[in-house]
Amino acid sequence: MVGFTESFNVGLRNAYVLRIDKYGDTIWTKTIGGSLADAAVNVQHTADAGYIFVGYTSSFTNRKADVYVVKLDSDGHYLWGKIYGGEGNDYGYAIKQAPNGDFII
Repeated sequence: MVGFTESFNVGLRNAYVLRIDKYGDTIWTKTIGGSLADAAVNVQHTADAGYIFVGYTSSFTNRKADVYVVKLDSDGHYLWGKIYGGEGNDYGYAIKQAPNGDFII
């Protein structure tokens, strides 16, 4: 599950990723972001058994929202993050892995 949290006092709002088992018990959680607003909107399981989410960040930009893509391994460890956008606000709402391994936002 993905979304955002304001509960852990790590910024205005941070992206929040939660993996649960089939009984609803927490396997791991991850908060990602900086001092401003960040959120995860959509998550997908990847071919390498990891996860990728898309959302937005204003923590790592010029205070405007930009599309934020983050890759995690199967244990929730951060592998990489990329930011995409222009001068205005940009948001990512869905991500999907293509058959060749690339991602479509």
